[in-house]
Amino acid sequence: MAGETVARATIVLYDGAEQPIADEMDVLLEIRNTQGINQTNWVKGPVIPLTLQFYNGPGDDYVVTVWVKGHRTTGDFIKANPKVHLVRKFMLISVPTRLIFRPWLDLKAKYPKITEFIGLGSADDGAAEQRYLDLQKTSPAPLACFMNLITAMGGIGIGGGKTPLDYLKEIKWDSSFAQDRFFGYVDPALIPLVVATAKDGGFAEEKDPGTFHPGATLSYKQIDYDYSNVQLTFHENPPDRKDIGGLSCVLFEPDMDLYKSLLDHGALEVLPNLLTHGKTDPVDILSLRWLDTNDSGEDPFDPGYTLA
Repeated sequence: MAGETVARATIVLYDGAEQPIADEMDVLLEIRNTQGINQTNWVKGPVIPLTLQFYNGPGDDYVVTVWVKGHRTTGDFIKANPKVHLVRKFMLISVPTRLIFRPWLDLKAKYPKITEFIGLGSADDGAAEQRYLDLQKTSPAPLACFMNLITAMGGIGIGGGKTPLDYLKEIKWDSSFAQDRFFGYVDPALIPLVVATAKDGGFAEEKDPGTFHPGATLSYKQIDYDYSNVQLTFHENPPDRKDIGGLSCVLFEPDMDLYKSLLDHGALEVLPNLLTHGKTDPVDILSLRWLDTNDSGEDPFDPGYTLA
């Protein structure tokens, strides 16, 4: 393959239900790199073949962006390699976006961990189902965020076949239940396990966690993906502790950041949210985590709700 000057890749467009799009559509395609390539052309989708100039150097890192009328802009980084025909799956999200939540019995059968934690603190299954229905009406975005986080944390191994969910004892079903995070209480035994996982390369510590998480004493961020990594933040000081069944639990604040690097997270996510008084959109988290899991060859991220 020596001497080749082009690399080939393919983009395949999916809908908000994570299904391949069958209908032909007009797509505005933008391709950029650091060597001066900046091309914008109308092409036909949903399957889009790419031919990328190969430099065998920094110019091989491309940013590919697609836009379809009536949908959010999406895209990804693609590295040109003549030896590898990359296939990138992009999720097209309609504007405006509707969150589609499954019926309780369907969710319970297919996503038992989600229903287990929606029901945490409920008197019985009926009360858990009512909470689920109420949240769909009053707090759909926070509910979607919660389902994102429960699904993502359920895939984080911290040793001994355990995940952070095994240490989650209580959830605060109050005004802190938001579209970008939730708060609850965990067994403090989770903390040394997260620290040990960080030493093995599974997490990175966020220094001075109180900067972005007021009152926090410790925070670790997953580093497995380019986007939408889970961050586990702990508030260990006595005002934030609670006795649950004789165990002194610590306040726990999980969230998911759109960007992997702390600099990008601060400049591109936190600062704009501060200026606009907005919060990270769980729809963006879903689409980027879905993109990342597909790129990694894993089962696509599926938090139990879809988009339309």
